[in-house]
Amino acid sequence: MKNIKIIGRLKYIGDENFFSKIYNTRIYGDLKNNRVYNCIGIEDGMLRIIDESGEDYLYNSKAPINPFYPELKGRWEILEDNEKQELYITIFTKFY
Repeated sequence: MKNIKIIGRLKYIGDENFFSKIYNTRIYGDLKNNRVYNCIGIEDGMLRIIDESGEDYLYNSKAPINPFYPELKGRWEILEDNEKQELYITIFTKFY
């Protein structure tokens, strides 16, 4: 197992994928309301998050949505940030 550096922890607040909620499946872009996720990187304004699938995917820092279900809306709440406050800067101040 590779050593992954976590730069912060975020809580997702928003809609869930109805299909995955009903059938308890894991799909790409599967975020659960009020669940805490580890952020392992920031790339061009996108957050690399380890989601419910156990894999890491890029999510929009301003409005995390599943590309297959754009009608689902959500936001991030920062629980832990690194000393450079990279999550705060990316989510609240930078424009992409």
